[in-house]
Amino acid sequence: MSKVDFENFNKNFKKSLNIKYDIQSNTLLSNISEFDSMGKISTSLLIEELFKFTIDFETLDKTNTLYELYKVCCERSQNKNK
Repeated sequence: MSKVDFENFNKNFKKSLNIKYDIQSNTLLSNISEFDSMGKISTSLLIEELFKFTIDFETLDKTNTLYELYKVCCERSQNKNK
């Protein structure tokens, strides 16, 4: 499992996108106005920093919630370390 917990991921996600309101694990990414094309670039850089891999934009587009994105990152970083 990743060393990054969801709470930390959520906090860093909000910081990188300059979001001042609460985001729950089931918040739809499509409902976060800051998660636009520039937000996806910021999120990609954040994931690379936290999980040490590069995520493709197709995956960012396909994930529905912040928690789903977190789980994808955990799985990929775990598989990368095998």
